[in-house]
Amino acid sequence: MDVSPIMVSTINSGRTHFEEADLDGLVHKVVSNGMFRASPEPVGGDVFLIAVPTPSRADSRPQN
Repeated sequence: MDVSPIMVSTINSGRTHFEEADLDGLVHKVVSNGMFRASPEPVGGDVFLIAVPTPSRADSRPQN
């Protein structure tokens, strides 16, 4: 679930909006085979993924 229609559309097209090694390929695979989809509204499910940004310093090291 994401409140941004652009983010929902991006994920449902099998892409992501941030850099993570191999993530685009994995998202494309699970979206293509119907095992994952994003929604602008909460829906029932067995598993929920929550992703939040990690604050980073200027040298890209995590702040926490």
